[in-house]
Amino acid sequence: MSFFADLRSRSRSWLRAATSRSRLEREMDEELAFHLESYTQELIRRGLAPEEAARRARIELGGITTQKENMRASLGLRLWDDLRADVHYAVRMLAKSPGFTAVAIGSLALGIGANTAIFSMTRTALFETLPVPHLEELRQLHWSIHGPDQPMNSSYGWIEKTASGGLISDGFSTAAYRNLQQSAVFRGLVPSYDTGRMNISFDGDATFGSAEYVSGNFFSALELKAQAGRLILPSDDLAAGKVPAA
Repeated sequence: MSFFADLRSRSRSWLRAATSRSRLEREMDEELAFHLESYTQELIRRGLAPEEAARRARIELGGITTQKENMRASLGLRLWDDLRADVHYAVRMLAKSPGFTAVAIGSLALGIGANTAIFSMTRTALFETLPVPHLEELRQLHWSIHGPDQPMNSSYGWIEKTASGGLISDGFSTAAYRNLQQSAVFRGLVPSYDTGRMNISFDGDATFGSAEYVSGNFFSALELKAQAGRLILPSDDLAAGKVPAA
């Protein structure tokens, strides 16, 4: 709690100093003048003449400008001052060359606009668009445990430890899938497993391809239809003595 209180106090001090510079400068001048006068009087009491005491005090305490710069640095205002000075200098230079300024601003606007448009289209095409109806309703399920419970027994999917010491995974057992199928929450539930690269043969020619094990309701749950032929159906789910469909 003390850390946040100190942070709030420092933030208030910086904001007050940055927004009330004239008052800050006046307070710094008054404080430096007070210290200079106090030390001068101390040297006079030690036996020095007033003129010599004033000279010694100015030498030992350092220049007023240097002390004020140190005070500004301690308040965190040096970066603010440098930034403000750089901005003022840039504005003055740009105002002297209106033609160059217009070209520079136009180039920046075109570059930023083009990059924004390309990013938006790429994000929509790659991350937000799938050729299925009701895309906003698609969800990928995970399970997690945060206590001494036993994790789900599944040999598929990934499993990781969480920051709190629990587990999270996307691998569900067949029993869990059957139970979830009975829930009225889901309009369609599709188990899948990425097999990675596989050997695929077409008309005697073998090649590598990506494949995924899915249930027979995969395409019907996604509401997809075939342009020709048929897609796999729930009746194609593997049963005893039956070859799976692809």
